[in-house]
Amino acid sequence: MRALCAGVIGLIFLTTVAVSSAGNRSGDSVTRLVSQLSRSSRFKLRLSAAVNLGKTRDPRAVVALSDAAQKDRSSTIRRIAIAGLAKLANQRSMPQT
Repeated sequence: MRALCAGVIGLIFLTTVAVSSAGNRSGDSVTRLVSQLSRSSRFKLRLSAAVNLGKTRDPRAVVALSDAAQKDRSSTIRRIAIAGLAKLANQRSMPQT
């Protein structure tokens, strides 16, 4: 678990600049998913957002999933967020086609 946390922290650090440069493109799907994950009281909506953020290559997903992995009241959402972070980390280590 410590290795996963260290990897997540490293991934967050590496994507900080990318997140800043991505900006806040209101109206796009990642912005909507981030908002749903962090603000919705509906379990299914947060679950869907966490799953779909894990499928993106957008650096903004890392911060949202990391927050959910640490703070969401549902252990299921926390587990899905961790799985999404692992998937994003694997995507970043693979060359883009």
